[in-house]
Parts: sequence; structure tokens; C-alpha cells
Amino acid sequence: MKTSQIFWGFFLITIGSLYLLEKYVTLNIDWELIWNFWPVIIIFAGLALILKGTFIKPVVNILFGILVGLLVFGFFNDTFDGISRHHRHNFSSESDDVSRNDYKVEYPENVSHVNLTFDAGAGSFYIEGTTDKLIEGYSEGEYKDYSVDNSQKDSVAWVNIQLGKTGKSFFNNNIKNKFELSLNEKPTWNLNFNIGAAKSNFDLRPFKIKNLVINTGASKTKIKLGDKTDLTYVNIEMGAAALTIYIPENSGCKVKGDMVLMSKQLKDFDKNGKGYYITKNYNTATKKIIIDIDGGVSSFKIKRY
Repeated sequence: MKTSQIFWGFFLITIGSLYLLEKYVTLNIDWELIWNFWPVIIIFAGLALILKGTFIKPVVNILFGILVGLLVFGFFNDTFDGISRHHRHNFSSESDDVSRNDYKVEYPENVSHVNLTFDAGAGSFYIEGTTDKLIEGYSEGEYKDYSVDNSQKDSVAWVNIQLGKTGKSFFNNNIKNKFELSLNEKPTWNLNFNIGAAKSNFDLRPFKIKNLVINTGASKTKIKLGDKTDLTYVNIEMGAAALTIYIPENSGCKVKGDMVLMSKQLKDFDKNGKGYYITKNYNTATKKIIIDIDGGVSSFKIKRY
């Protein structure tokens, strides 16, 4: 059998299988995120040329066909707002399992610094808006049972938010996990997020962020940073992820880390010979942001505002 026939065979099998699955089972997949990794096609095309005539070539063509099938299906699924999406239930449907839980921690006036840790699996996570509480938020979906623990010593508070065991499987229909969080503007913050496959949008512009640590798997993440502190340190470890960070125009920014396989868009940055990227105003800016990033095959953008 020709290797081209193997490619087209697995390509069609993948698209047909995904169509049937999407028709009868709700797939908890961010197709837009998957499409961001189209450069992998170029890598497989190169491997197919290098390995031409070897016994490994059919295996590469099988994987190549499956990958292209995923990307093509994901593209059309996202463009047309989902294939057979009318089979799905709305997120706000009145289901016994889909409900909302509210969480809050009161703000002690003597607290000037907060260490917040957030541990969760797959889902959608947001930081939006301010509150007169220390934190305030809610969860929705089948994965809604979080524990919120807090403690305080002198002027420092610790808050731990963790997703509990649900007993549910991702193979159940319409699995949803959403958590939206608001923070208090007054204290400084250390934020630590450990999340799995996720879509996240963190608007941190109103807050005094000292440190931001994000460990994530396959995800699509947007972070908006402000200039409320003289120095903000960001550490990000990603799997297959698409990351966009918005930083103020007046802030100086340095980016370093393992970015060999990343698709990067770093407008207004200069590459330094020591292996990092730096904005032209970094040395003169009174507000600075340092980003340390480590990831696999990823898409990384920094936008100024």
C-alpha cells in the first residue's frame, strides 16, 4: 500500500470518527486551541521527507493523517460554531448536576499581602473584577465542589482553593467546570495556579501582583497585567498551550526561558545575546515585568496596551 493512501485513509477515518463522536457524545475539547498548533503539520511533513523509503514512514503517515484530521475538524468545528452542536445542552440548562456554588473570604483590614493557591483540573477559569472581600467567587458545572481554606499570620494571609473529588468522568455528557474569581485591590498578591486542560482569562490590571506562577497542561490562556507594583515576576510552565500576555506600554519587560519550539510574537522586543528578550524601555522604566517561561510546542504572544 502506498504511504499516501495510508495518510488519506487515516485522515478520513479521523474526521468520520470525530463527527460521529461529536454527534452523540459531548467532547470536552477546545478546538480553537488545538488549531493553534498547526505548525506541527510542518514538522510532520519534514519527517515524512526525511524518513522516505524507511520502515518508519508508514507510522509517520498514520500519525500525520490523524493530526491533520484533528486540525481540519477542529477548524471547521470552531468556524461554524460546532458540528451538530444542536445536540448539546446549554450550559445554563436546568440540570440536577449543573448548579452554582458561591465562595468568599472576608477581608481583615490589617492584611497587606496574600498568597493565593488555586488547584483544579480541566475547565474555564477567570479572574475578573474587584471585591470588598478578600476574595469572592463562584463555580458552576458538575465540577463545582471546591474547598476554600484560609489562614493569617500578622499582616500576611494564605488562601487555598482546591477542587474536590467529583466522582464524575469526562466521558459523561456535558461535563463543565467554570470558576470565576474577584480579588481585593488593597493587598499585594502572590498567585499560584495549577490547572489542567483549561481556558483561562486573568484580568489582573487592578491588582498589585508581586508574583504570578501558572502550571498548566493543554490550555488557552490570556493574562492582562497592570502596573500597580514596581516589579512583577511571572513564571509559566506550559504543555501544549496558547498564551497571550498583555502588558502596559510604559512598563519594561524581560522574557527568558526555554522557547525553542514556541511560535513567538514579541513585538517591540530585542533579542539579547544572553538568551532573553527585552523591551527597548526596560532599563529606563520605573515599572518592570520579568517573565520566565518554559513550554512544549506552544504559541506565545505579548501585546502592549
